[in-house]
Amino acid sequence: RCTNYAGVALMMFLMPLHLASLNRVALLDGRQKTRIKRCAENLARMALPHGPPPDVGDGLMPARRHARLLGITARIFKSRAAADVVKRLRLKSYVDRADREAVNGLAPVKLPLTIHNPDSGIFVARDAWSPRASAMALSVPDAGLANHAHDDALSLQLVVRGRPFIGMPMTELYTVVNQ
Repeated sequence: RCTNYAGVALMMFLMPLHLASLNRVALLDGRQKTRIKRCAENLARMALPHGPPPDVGDGLMPARRHARLLGITARIFKSRAAADVVKRLRLKSYVDRADREAVNGLAPVKLPLTIHNPDSGIFVARDAWSPRASAMALSVPDAGLANHAHDDALSLQLVVRGRPFIGMPMTELYTVVNQ
């Protein structure tokens, strides 16, 4: 239940896959690829209007890193969802040149305006898929889904017309509480 850690873990898988694909080497079977693609697309659908996924857990994943992850996902897995998020949120300048072609070449897909991932405890609602949209993100964990001992249930983030408006970056809260 930490979007930043999820992104870091995904990059640990995507970077070797990225290099292997450039060398035309297969590292994973179809089922394994499907799982990683699904994880990356879940993170893509959580993207807030200014680019990053919600700041739930330990710190915020920068929009630049998220866009790079989505570009690699679009190219390696032919992910229309990842490509469409990059296009709609105008994140192409952050995507590696080698991946921009894949992002540009994939047709749009219907992206949901609300997403709730009960297994991660994250809920995101938005009014549109654009950099000027408004969105709300909540951490709403089920019982027993502690965020590695962080007390961040019901944390809230608001983005209004593309600008972060309300939200307590959890890293700051943990730092203050621990001091």
